[in-house]
Amino acid sequence: MIGLLSIFLLIQLLIIWIIGFIHFKTWDYPPVLGNSKLLAYLLLLNGFLLLNRVVQRVYFTTIFYGLSSGIIAIPRMVWANWINFRANWRAYRQVLAIGSARKVAWDKTTHVFPSVASSTGRRPLGQILIDQGVITQLELQQGLEKSSRQRIGRTLLKMGMITTVELSAALAEQQDIEFDDINPFEIDTNLTNFIGERLAFKYSVLPLRVESGVLVLARESAISNVALGVISRSVKMPTKQVIVPQGRVQIGLIHAFRPDRTDALSANLNSLVELFNSDIIVFDSFCSHLVLLGDLAVEKGLINQAILSQALISFEPLQKKLGEHLVDLNILQDEVVDALIVEQQLDRQVGLSMLGC
Repeated sequence: MIGLLSIFLLIQLLIIWIIGFIHFKTWDYPPVLGNSKLLAYLLLLNGFLLLNRVVQRVYFTTIFYGLSSGIIAIPRMVWANWINFRANWRAYRQVLAIGSARKVAWDKTTHVFPSVASSTGRRPLGQILIDQGVITQLELQQGLEKSSRQRIGRTLLKMGMITTVELSAALAEQQDIEFDDINPFEIDTNLTNFIGERLAFKYSVLPLRVESGVLVLARESAISNVALGVISRSVKMPTKQVIVPQGRVQIGLIHAFRPDRTDALSANLNSLVELFNSDIIVFDSFCSHLVLLGDLAVEKGLINQAILSQALISFEPLQKKLGEHLVDLNILQDEVVDALIVEQQLDRQVGLSMLGC
């Protein structure tokens, strides 16, 4: 309410200053600030702080949402004061009508932040797997006893109780996202060229198809709405995500963009293609050992998904690796990242041993 009143006061002062500047003979207002130097200095300081706030809002909004949104952020500051005033006025009316603030069911404006929507109220993954007939209550209990700090889905996967397909299908149901059992070796090259290597590796997404003008992206785990918005603005079309089995996006990205690299995964692409066509069970078993570094850090509780999603926005995969980026942002220490990389590589080596590597 104070913000809205200050805007009205500013409008009034501007009108008075304009009238004084034009020198209407019929109007003679005294100086608005009087002869107080203290008031003048305070207003200058306040103006500087306001300008600083505007610059920061425009700068950070531009980084996250693009230049047009950054420019619009200035009038939105004024509009936000009006929205807050209306919300407060509605709350006062409710209290006056009911007679007690304690009886009012307060409603709040819904916002979308980089921190991903709260998982409160989602069905537990273990219960979904039981309902789908994938595991029994006893198997779930055994997994919980061995999970320690590890996510239950990952624990059950390592214990061989579920497959990557079953885990991803359950995760998709839990997060109310479509599931797609894709072939990572049959991705449209026109789409991969359209999205580009930088964007694909930055968010670990694989373009699958275009449905009714919407670009469908494959992810091994859900990405935030803010990140999806960034991708949409980059490709200049709406996007949506689907969850696919673990490892398939990683393999698909290597197959589409980096087939000639010297790393072990690139060197064994032909073997993986044959394995996918001949024995999908063994292929999925191999994929269960492919874990993204960011997902591994989240799984171990070193960072949460909100911070990872935030870090991805400024991540440049063609210039540095994600681990280096997290260290540069002071999110993780060098020693922690090194330990994660060692664990990731050891797990990957277990998978490669299935191929005789």
